[in-house]
Amino acid sequence: MEVGKLSPDLLKSSVLRFEGTKRPEVLIGALLGEDSAIIDMEDRLLAISVDPITGASSHIGRLAVHVSCNDVVSNGAEPFAIQVLLLMSVNDTPSDVERIMKEISETAHAVGVQVIGGHTEFTDKVTEPVVAVTALGKVTKDKLATSSGAKIGDKIIISKGAGIEGTAILAKEYRDILSDLPANLLDEAAEFYDMISIIPEGRIASSLDVKVLHDTTEGGVLGAMWEIAEASEVGFEIDANAVPIRPETKAICDKLGLDPLKLLSSGTLIMVTSESDLLLNKLHEAKIDAEVIGTIVDKSKGRVIVRQNEEIQILGPTTDELWRLKSMK
Repeated sequence: MEVGKLSPDLLKSSVLRFEGTKRPEVLIGALLGEDSAIIDMEDRLLAISVDPITGASSHIGRLAVHVSCNDVVSNGAEPFAIQVLLLMSVNDTPSDVERIMKEISETAHAVGVQVIGGHTEFTDKVTEPVVAVTALGKVTKDKLATSSGAKIGDKIIISKGAGIEGTAILAKEYRDILSDLPANLLDEAAEFYDMISIIPEGRIASSLDVKVLHDTTEGGVLGAMWEIAEASEVGFEIDANAVPIRPETKAICDKLGLDPLKLLSSGTLIMVTSESDLLLNKLHEAKIDAEVIGTIVDKSKGRVIVRQNEEIQILGPTTDELWRLKSMK
């Protein structure tokens, strides 16, 4: 098997159909394109999401907190607690556990969530630490956002730019093969870790009742857009020239032959709305970079990205560029 997430077909056939007992409290369970489960707690909704960090070796505690909290924020929820699964190699030490947990705690404090438990062990089944964080968030029923409500004519807005997390990882962990790029550019790219939380833009979108939000992780902007389109049963048209790509991301991707639109991109929130001008104004007032990159269209028109006047059909999510690079090493 290739490294990375399961293909949609394999996910449907081997994972999603095994649901156990259907429960009335579960409003949203295991669905393609939805990263969080939504539980009806009567007076409010509980959003739950879990994610591992497998594509990075630096700042894994920090990444684990942000990536899982981002998932529940994409449902309009306010994260309040996390649980941590930490699997350590037998070659690691207690001081390595303390280092990772200290980073998790510091990040949790910055986000405003409490670490409420989990599981930690040393095992010979892994060769380096694996961190998975389960995030809990709360949201009122009228503020719930999902990936499944996109409507024809809605505009697609993204925050910050494409490839945020991937850029930080590449600048930090592939510096040897990027050594002919300016050192200050790589230093600045490594600081993209500071942009990985989408809580600020998520709060703004939720305050304006934006009902379709999706964080952009493995597979990048195009992978996330395909998931939204699949969940909403629609098509989309994206203008490649409209997608903001930071100079550091462009320089690193050009050097490595990677597509920024298919690169791991926690820190990029996709927002789909009919009120694009209002949302953009609020985001810009908060000093958050955001741009309209395309439009939701009828499914019959396909899922398309336009590059240099050529329409390219997006037939499904592909292997993330970070994993493709790792496989070439």
